[in-house]
Amino acid sequence: QLDDLTRCHEGKRPKPWAVADAPADYIAAQMKAIVGIEITITSIAGKWKMSQNKSEADRSGVLSGLRAEHDPHRNPALADQVEASKQTGG
Repeated sequence: QLDDLTRCHEGKRPKPWAVADAPADYIAAQMKAIVGIEITITSIAGKWKMSQNKSEADRSGVLSGLRAEHDPHRNPALADQVEASKQTGG
């Protein structure tokens, strides 16, 4: 399961990391610290956070990151939403 989870989250990165890249004793020690939990969700309250409380420089950095061609988290549609939230005040 750890290999699958790692592949899922590392797979889109330019240089993905694999569990096999680390020494076995290191992985064994780290796995002892993994704790699984199960919770029942009774309600969800959504927030629309579009960096509206950030400085212009920070917002510019957010927009650059969301539009970066090489970034696996690239999301131009979200960048458009961040820009629109500035124009509408949030």
